[in-house]
Amino acid sequence: MTTLCGSIDTGSAPDDPDQTLCWQALGIAPTTDFAAIERAYAAQADLPTYWRDLVGAIRLRRLYQDALAAADRARPGGETFKSADLSRRILSTWKQGGDQALLAAWPAILDTLDKLHRDDWMYASKALAHVVLGNRALPLRFVDALRRHFVWAGIQGRWLCLSIEDTEELRQRMIQVIREVSALDAMTGLAMRDQSAAARL
Repeated sequence: MTTLCGSIDTGSAPDDPDQTLCWQALGIAPTTDFAAIERAYAAQADLPTYWRDLVGAIRLRRLYQDALAAADRARPGGETFKSADLSRRILSTWKQGGDQALLAAWPAILDTLDKLHRDDWMYASKALAHVVLGNRALPLRFVDALRRHFVWAGIQGRWLCLSIEDTEELRQRMIQVIREVSALDAMTGLAMRDQSAAARL
């Protein structure tokens, strides 16, 4: 009995003692920035070449995983992390100090995220996705910063471990955030041009 999806021979993995193939495949220099790796992988996986070449797509996925593992190994230390603590800290900062306090706290939050190892970074992505979904009034710029950091705009639920409903809700929310930020940037640009023109009069 034949099946539609039989086993796929992806060939043997080439030797890569210097861990360079993964970075070449992604088209980026070696980095410990998980978000940069996610963006590079998403860009490569979207190329028409990989739509037509299943074996190539599987190899690219393996090299992407190699890059994540290499980045994880290169990260120093990695602080002990509990996603619930970070979520509580964010919500507490917002409720006590308002939008401006939360936006001002972003550099410190980003510093915390940048010190996490891969598994904890993934847990943080899931936890903060729930924070965003449960708090629609969060400042737009803060949500956009999280979107950019975790590459939520390109998620397929591949590692967030969200329910199908939550994954779709987050996807729709990110589409809305991109539109609202673009509109806000356009309005800000117009206002700045108007001010500049008025100053010249």
